[in-house]
Amino acid sequence: MTENWLFCQTTAGATASARRYSLIETAKARSVEPHAYLSYLFAELPKATAADHFETLLHRGTSRTCPAD
Repeated sequence: MTENWLFCQTTAGATASARRYSLIETAKARSVEPHAYLSYLFAELPKATAADHFETLLHRGTSRTCPAD
C-alpha cells in the first residue's frame, strides 16, 4: 500500500488518501466490512448537523445499530 502514496500529487490529495485509509483500517480493526461501513457512513454524514452527530457516526462501527455490523 505504500506505493499508493507515490501518486499523491498534492498535500491535499495525500491528506484525503490518509483519511480514507484511516476509515477503512478502523472498520477492519472493529471487524466491520469496510465497504458496508463506508456506504453507511457516506449516506448518513450529510444528515449530521452537529459535532456530536459526527462523533456518533464515526464511532457507530462498534455499535449493534450500524447495518454494516
